[in-house]
Amino acid sequence: MYCTLNDLIERFGETELIQLTDEQNTGALNTASVNQAIADASNEIDSYLIGRYQLPLVEVPEFVKGYACDMARYRLWDDGALDQVSIRYRTAIKYWRDISTGALRLYGSTETGESLVEMQSSPAVFSERGY
Repeated sequence: MYCTLNDLIERFGETELIQLTDEQNTGALNTASVNQAIADASNEIDSYLIGRYQLPLVEVPEFVKGYACDMARYRLWDDGALDQVSIRYRTAIKYWRDISTGALRLYGSTETGESLVEMQSSPAVFSERGY
């Protein structure tokens, strides 16, 4: 998991999480729903990292936690996400896509090299002089 329930509470407040998960109107936080959203967000992140980085990440940079929180929050909002929530989710997804293509690198982690391309070619037929 790239974030925790406490990380979500610190970033977005317990009141919002209760509003998003209290389907029975008990006034209580449904931790199972939050944990499922966190697991889904973490699995989605892994889908972008697999093959490029050794999973699970040994050290999780702080910004990864932030993106994971944004993704889990978006999942909790379901279809009714506010514009700000959707924008933060799309920003996170763009980042992970850039990581998966190699346009960006995840600092502090070592790439596995499994998805890196190495090109080899035959020696040059012509020299710089043209023959």
